[in-house]
Amino acid sequence: MSERLTPLVREILQDGEEDWVMVDSVVAYAWEHAEASGTAPEDVTKQFLTTLLGEDLMEIGDLAEEGFRPWDLPPLEAVDRCLADLESYDWEPRGALSWLSITEKGRRHLRELAGN
Repeated sequence: MSERLTPLVREILQDGEEDWVMVDSVVAYAWEHAEASGTAPEDVTKQFLTTLLGEDLMEIGDLAEEGFRPWDLPPLEAVDRCLADLESYDWEPRGALSWLSITEKGRRHLRELAGN
């Protein structure tokens, strides 16, 4: 994981400990970080999602009546789908798109980060 993404990962995993996380939160954290670092916000969002999903820290899916339903896609395809969805909403989904759920690996990683 990129060291510059560590604070973002910590924040989103902490959010995920409480409840499912709207993809809006990922975008907000990434765009805030992009402004501070002078990086393109879309690039930070992609790197952030790739880290979260690719390292199995979180899974992405939809909310239904029965709760969270993960997408049945490999991580990189899920990232591409999510980015296409965000683009179609001009990067302002307002709760209309995907959600993230922390994994057991994500919980362990959060505990490791807390120990540092």
